[in-house]
Amino acid sequence: MDLDGKTLALILCDESDGDIEAYRRVGTLHRGAEGYALHWDDGTAPLDVQAEWLERIKPVADAVKDILLDADLVLSLSVGAIPDDVDPSELLPTGLRIPPGD
Repeated sequence: MDLDGKTLALILCDESDGDIEAYRRVGTLHRGAEGYALHWDDGTAPLDVQAEWLERIKPVADAVKDILLDADLVLSLSVGAIPDDVDPSELLPTGLRIPPGD
């Protein structure tokens, strides 16, 4: 599937406090020399789309298209607090804040 120029709703799910909180952000996918990046309309630095995420990107169902701001595609990722036993340098820096604006 050619993703270049398609809009993608990124859903970030945080279950770190026992409750599920979900955040949505929509951007446009652009193909570069090293793969795809998700570009935001507000000028925030693009998010590099990891190769292992590509198979998880799915078309948006008509029933939820309005909830996902008319995006063409959707990708859900789990996020949360960094556990004490994990070295933050081994994690992917996304530049995204949860909740948005924090």
